[in-house]
Amino acid sequence: MADDYTNEEPMPAGATRTLMLWASGFGVGAMVVLLGGVLLVNMGVWGHDAGTSATPAGQSAANAPTQPGPNPQPSAAPAGASAPQTTGQAPQH
Repeated sequence: MADDYTNEEPMPAGATRTLMLWASGFGVGAMVVLLGGVLLVNMGVWGHDAGTSATPAGQSAANAPTQPGPNPQPSAAPAGASAPQTTGQAPQH
């Protein structure tokens, strides 16, 4: 069986150069994105000592105080103020 590409002309040098530039551009772009991600992660870690960080058990809600704080007290309305309308209707004039 004969090879279909026996009489095929080689790819022109200009096309080869263009293809290599495109491929290297994508490669460089991918490396920039990866390097940027690594640097962002490392910058988030800088200044944080992993040995002193809180463990998951230390951050657990099981260690939260058992009694909640006091309820907030509503502030008194100023003298002469009427209660707000809560019916959703426009005020009558």
